[in-house]
Amino acid sequence: MTKWLSYLLAGITASILYLSGEYYLTALGIGLLIFSLLDFTNKIGKTIPILETMLVIACLQWILGPYIDYNSTYQHYKYYMYVNEEEYMNLVVPSLFLFAIPTYYFSNKINYIAFLNRIQYIGLTNKTAVYLIITGFIADVTGRFVPSFLGFIFFLLSTVKFVGVLFLFYSKSKYRWLALGVLFFAQIVFSVAAGMFHSLLLWMVLMFIFISVGLKLSYFQKLLILVVGFWFTFILQTVKVEYRKITWQEGFSGNKLQVFIDAFVNKANEFFFIDSKIENREEDDEVAGVNNRLNQGWIVSKIMDHIPSEESFLGGFTIRDAILSSFYLSAFAENKVVGGGKETYQRLTGFTLSSSTSMGTGIIGEAYGNFGVEGTYLFMLLWGLFIGLFLLFLFKKSDVYYTLPLWIPIIFLQVVKAETDFYTVFNHLLKSTILVFAILYFIRRKYKIAV
Repeated sequence: MTKWLSYLLAGITASILYLSGEYYLTALGIGLLIFSLLDFTNKIGKTIPILETMLVIACLQWILGPYIDYNSTYQHYKYYMYVNEEEYMNLVVPSLFLFAIPTYYFSNKINYIAFLNRIQYIGLTNKTAVYLIITGFIADVTGRFVPSFLGFIFFLLSTVKFVGVLFLFYSKSKYRWLALGVLFFAQIVFSVAAGMFHSLLLWMVLMFIFISVGLKLSYFQKLLILVVGFWFTFILQTVKVEYRKITWQEGFSGNKLQVFIDAFVNKANEFFFIDSKIENREEDDEVAGVNNRLNQGWIVSKIMDHIPSEESFLGGFTIRDAILSSFYLSAFAENKVVGGGKETYQRLTGFTLSSSTSMGTGIIGEAYGNFGVEGTYLFMLLWGLFIGLFLLFLFKKSDVYYTLPLWIPIIFLQVVKAETDFYTVFNHLLKSTILVFAILYFIRRKYKIAV
């Protein structure tokens, strides 16, 4: 599918929605979602659409989720849209269009395939890949027992196992599919044990983006894989609540993996073979529950409801403090930022979180809380410009460190998310980049390997 056909289909969709009575920015927002999805699908296997992934996730969580909520009769007691549709879309849709302009510009300037093809000729060995995979698993296990100030470093180190598997794929190792299977089986076990599946889903997307380059998939095959992926995510989200109710209760001593498998299979069977005994209301509530987890726009709307009526715009304080704290200059910050952005969330929304709960404002919500509507437009444009330039910088540096493109999933792991606050994103981007360059420098100096 060509880009112009994607434009055409997006334009037709937006026109139909507008002519059927939808608010014009809502229609344009859904059009942007359609274009970003089609363009993302088209680029899979041809480029590394990491910036496009950011836009797709943002459109899903900030446009589609809210759109469903505004048109649904179901309303969660807390996770609902706090401002009207026009006010919300007036903020979000222009902001995402402005964010998309520089991201698409820089993405189209990078010849991803040329950089990736070069990796195949530098002589990567299975030994290097295995060392990275083992290091990642060791860090994953031991990281649960280290002091909290070392937790982030061990978290980053635990992700190098994914890069190790990518090394096997780009060196055409005969063990690459076996290693991928073992990796994701272990990841599923870790996710089931913790009852947390977000990281699993994100790594599935990121690994698919990189591995698909060598698979020569047709557009239909890519679309089919994405549809299956959406189905898997939907089932997983419906199962998650039920699974946690069973396994998180005090005194549970059963087999968590078996509980998860049974719940997943049962829900999948219900999806394909609808039980006539199941009430429509229950099905509607289930779908609405999934949308509650998709829709991150409710947090943005709560910030819009809270600021400036209950508290004045912050004027960039949380952005400035996040940058200073990321550079270990928190002594100059007004408030030292707490990892996870809990304090930022509570201040901007007016909600109080329990000690075991962590939520993020999202970049766009935090931008509004600091700068207002027009300021958010400018911030999202500059943020897209910064991210595009940063990715361009990484590919320029791959002239020195040839495998650097394969480390992008680690560097952009938090960046591609829509629900994280600015500190979490910027801190991860900065420190993961430093760690990746340190690892590459160490490997090159210590083992004389061209990486």
